[in-house]
Amino acid sequence: MPLKDLHRFYFTMPEIDYLISLAKCPRDKAILRVLSRTGIRVGELLGIEGKDLDHFHGTILIHAEKGGDYKAKRRLVPADLETLIQLRSLRPGIPELFDITRQRVDQIIKAVCQDAGLGRLLDFYSGSMTKPHAHTFRHSFAMHWIKVHGQDAILELSKVLGHSDIKTTMAYLRYSGQELHQAYDKLWQ
Repeated sequence: MPLKDLHRFYFTMPEIDYLISLAKCPRDKAILRVLSRTGIRVGELLGIEGKDLDHFHGTILIHAEKGGDYKAKRRLVPADLETLIQLRSLRPGIPELFDITRQRVDQIIKAVCQDAGLGRLLDFYSGSMTKPHAHTFRHSFAMHWIKVHGQDAILELSKVLGHSDIKTTMAYLRYSGQELHQAYDKLWQ
């Protein structure tokens, strides 16, 4: 199932599942799964320890980090049981779950996207093309959240993503080119 160039700045759910299936090892699969299922940042992913996983409540404690600056803010993000189990099994008995760099995460994502035949993503509004990267999974999570829960759930999404300003989260309310065309086509049906 090779993917073609996309006309949006996020992955669909089937594309995410396909990208995860192409990952070479359990660690890489876990990285892609956590990024896509939680919407956390790469720095936050790399800071997850075994003690941060709560199977009973279905959450991961995230130690907020943005732009390389550690902040003393923490938040709980929801996670499905399969993701939590996959994380727990990565390095049993070792506190740090991921002993890799941001650059290595970028390499993993680049390799998986190349294996999938994925070209570039087009942001419909800016018209710019970009290669998929770790933050694309965050965008994907946010777009799917809004598609499922609607615009009324923007405050909850803001909390899950760890945005301190709701205006940052509001950017996800814009439509991609594909959705804009679908909305236009519905006018004439």
